Amino acid sequence: MPEEFFRRTFLTKNLLSLASEAVRRLNGEITETSAVFNMATQFGGGKTHALTLLYHLATHGKAAGKWPGVRQMVDQAGVKSIPECRTAVFAGTE
Repeated sequence: MPEEFFRRTFLTKNLLSLASEAVRRLNGEITETSAVFNMATQFGGGKTHALTLLYHLATHGKAAGKWPGVRQMVDQAGVKSIPECRTAVFAGTE
């Protein structure tokens, strides 16, 4: 359940920054946002956790606003809410 994922997730500075920038982009903001993120970290660096967080935000949109920590992301992003988006998941090595 996404709610449980967010309840158990500690929002580090970098995770909050990534989520806030992505939320801005999902809201159509192009100033101080990136369309592509290069998530190059060592094993155990949090890539999967960050991608799971972004997936839940994008696929649940406004419903995500009630989950722990999401209000902080939305506030930092300077937007009103998270729009629901269509998502695609693929393995970049295949």
